[in-house]
Amino acid sequence: MLTTTGASLADSAPTELQTQTIDLALAQSQVSESIDDTEALAARRTEVTDQSALLQGRQQEAERVAREQERVALAKKKEEEARKKAEEEARKAAQKWVLPMNNYNFTSAFGQRWGRLHAGIDLAAPIGTPIVSISSGKVVKISSAGGCGRQVWIEHWEGTITRYCHMDYFSVNVGERVGPGQKIGGTGNTGRSYGPHLHFEVHPNGMNGGPTNPIKWLQAKGLGV
Repeated sequence: MLTTTGASLADSAPTELQTQTIDLALAQSQVSESIDDTEALAARRTEVTDQSALLQGRQQEAERVAREQERVALAKKKEEEARKKAEEEARKAAQKWVLPMNNYNFTSAFGQRWGRLHAGIDLAAPIGTPIVSISSGKVVKISSAGGCGRQVWIEHWEGTITRYCHMDYFSVNVGERVGPGQKIGGTGNTGRSYGPHLHFEVHPNGMNGGPTNPIKWLQAKGLGV
């Protein structure tokens, strides 16, 4: 059969078939490329998503670590502040001053008496009345000899030494550390004594220093006798 161009259908068919085959191959190739591109894009998106999730996870972990470090630092700061506060309170408690007795009658002052220095003050009380350390310190001497009878010497935290005389008994030993208000013995009538009482002395410059007026010294500490 002839066409208008003079060619037969038999001659033109192979050409059209080839064209269709090529077009189909191109279409399939485009579809394949499109699928590949889609898969590649999906893989890329998944990779980006995974990276974003990883980065976000790292950021969250860093923030968590930072918060934990801040919490630990704050806890340590509070602990340190509490420790310093406790130490300061303990220091103040250890360095406070109290009277050597609570119940007494003041009977003799510091100064010249019977031609010689009366180096302390006398506080009368029944035998066995508790005598206490006036502040924290260390017992440096205990003696039962001489006119002061049974006596205790205490060196306090700032160097002052106090002396407690005419005691009936001791509640401490040499080398023992005591605190403010801690009992060290009881009043007595030992040595040269006119009756049960405590003879109390203050030596601001230690064992080798002279005595001072206990009343004025105690008043400077906020205590009245």
